[in-house]
Amino acid sequence: MEKIREVDAQIEHKEFIDPETLNQYKIIIGTAEKEKIQAADVILCTCTTSARGRIRKNTNIMQVGNCSLLQVI
Repeated sequence: MEKIREVDAQIEHKEFIDPETLNQYKIIIGTAEKEKIQAADVILCTCTTSARGRIRKNTNIMQVGNCSLLQVI
């Protein structure tokens, strides 16, 4: 979590971020998203977001309503 905050601060201050740090940041963010998605019972999102790879790969979902409510089954 500390690494995320550190890189977020660099981005906010428009500082240079070396490619290695950026790759690590992307991996950490991806892992955190995956954990949160898998832990959810219900995901509220837009139609566009419901089609994202991270949502589709990390859940067993059932569409409810207008594609904006996904229930994890």
